[in-house]
Amino acid sequence: MRRINEDIKNEKFRNLYLLYGDEEYLKQQFKDKLIKALVNEGDTMNFSKYHGKDISDREIIDLAETMPFFAKPVGADGTQYRVILLERCNLASRSATAKKKDEPDLIEYFAALPPHVIFIVLEDAGIGRSKLFKIASSAGLAVEFTMLNDADLAKWIGAKLKAEGKMMKQDAFQLFLKMTHANMSNMDTELEKLISYVGDREQILSEDVSAICVAGVESKVFDLVNSISEKNLRQTMDIYQKHLALDTNPREILGALIAEFRRMRVIKELYDAGDDYRTIANKMGAKSEYGIKMTIPRAKLMTISEIDGILNDSAQYLQQINTGLLNDKMAIELLIMKYAGKAS
Repeated sequence: MRRINEDIKNEKFRNLYLLYGDEEYLKQQFKDKLIKALVNEGDTMNFSKYHGKDISDREIIDLAETMPFFAKPVGADGTQYRVILLERCNLASRSATAKKKDEPDLIEYFAALPPHVIFIVLEDAGIGRSKLFKIASSAGLAVEFTMLNDADLAKWIGAKLKAEGKMMKQDAFQLFLKMTHANMSNMDTELEKLISYVGDREQILSEDVSAICVAGVESKVFDLVNSISEKNLRQTMDIYQKHLALDTNPREILGALIAEFRRMRVIKELYDAGDDYRTIANKMGAKSEYGIKMTIPRAKLMTISEIDGILNDSAQYLQQINTGLLNDKMAIELLIMKYAGKAS
């Protein structure tokens, strides 16, 4: 993270940035920092983005070979770049046969990029031995994003509170960590709710945290929903087993999944109808656009009928659980097998 900040400060950039790890909030923050430093707002001519596994290596390489045109001048010499964002394309884990026949290999192309192009690649955790990681480490910069430790979280939260003229007592802070520690996106959302809840009062107390923050399974299902939408059966089952190992109640997981897919359905309908992030956030009563931005890429991977199928099956499974016809743990496994294992 420090090296990315230094590159931005010095306006001297590498041609390849690999942002990987399980802390999605930080990855998105640094992705946005890089794009802001390199691309003029609204420039669709010199900035391109790809999301998901169905990409053409040849198309992306041809685009990368194209010189930028009236792009943002960067640094003392006014260097212009073509910027290409590859998000959740699963480059690190794809097989040798995954790319389309007779196409050049994009990962091998990364080893010797032309000076006028910058790739920003976002990947999940566990790619340390991949070909992508090795090439990015030698030809560019590979940065892993994990959850901050408690000391760094305290600094991050403290800075956010200070900007709003608020403080939090130590016992309240510890309770806040306990209830929201699943990911920083959830922490950011809960912090916004807390600040709004206390109003003009300067001090945030543990009672406020208990009253407002969701100790939540809701925050734990983010990665589960993500892998279901990507039809990644093995990853989805691994995540589910980790939740069970942490003694998370399967029925609570199912309830949180239903809530998240209902939310995704609304967001997808509004986005497909042409609403932008801000409009969607306003219609849904969300204080921040961040959650909307995080949901839309996942929603694009699913059809409305698929989401409806998940919701209908979940309701049926809940009814069977309540009548003793189905085990709650088995219900989620059936849901995962049907939808995470379903071909796109």
